Amino acid sequence: MDINTFLREKRLKEELKNKDNKKKNQQKDNFQEKCMDIINKIIEIDKEKGLALKNVFTSSYSNVNIQKKKLLGFYGQIVNEYKTLKMSIPTEISQEVQKVANVIEEKMGEIKEQVEAKVMDKLDKAVKVMKKVKAAKTVKKVTKAKTTKVVKKKSTKVVAKKKATPVVKTAKKVSKATKKKK
Repeated sequence: MDINTFLREKRLKEELKNKDNKKKNQQKDNFQEKCMDIINKIIEIDKEKGLALKNVFTSSYSNVNIQKKKLLGFYGQIVNEYKTLKMSIPTEISQEVQKVANVIEEKMGEIKEQVEAKVMDKLDKAVKVMKKVKAAKTVKKVTKAKTTKVVKKKSTKVVAKKKATPVVKTAKKVSKATKKKK
C-alpha cells in the first residue's frame, strides 16, 4: 500500500465519520424541531402551559450539546402532556360550544321577532296601499259606469226623439188633413 491509497482511505473514513456526525446532529435537530412543533400545538390548546413548556425547552433542552436521552425524555413528557390536553378538550369545547349555541339561539329568537315585526309592518302598508288602489279603481269604474249610463240615457232619449218626431209629424199631418176635410 502506498501513501496515496492510504490517504484516500483515510479521507473516505473521515468523510463517513463526518456524515455520521451530521446525521446524529440532524437527529437531535429533528427532535428539537419535533419538540417545538408539539409545544406550538400545546400553545394553541392551552396558552399558559404551552408557554411554560416553551420556556423550559429553551432554557434546558435547546442546546446543541444536549444528550439525546434527555431530549427524548422531554419529548415523551411533551407528547404525554399534549395527549392529556387533547383528551380534556372535548369536554371544555363542548361546554363552550353549548354556551355559544345558547347565545345563538337567543339572538335568532330576537332576530325572528324583529323580522316578523318588520314583515307585518310591510304587509300592513301593502294592504293599505292595495285598498287605496282598489278604491281608486272602483271610483274609476263607477265614474266610467255613470258616464256610460248617462251616455246611454242621452242616446235613448235622442233615439226616442228621433222616433217620436216622425210619429208626431205624421200625427200632425193627419190632424191637418182631417181639419181640411171638415
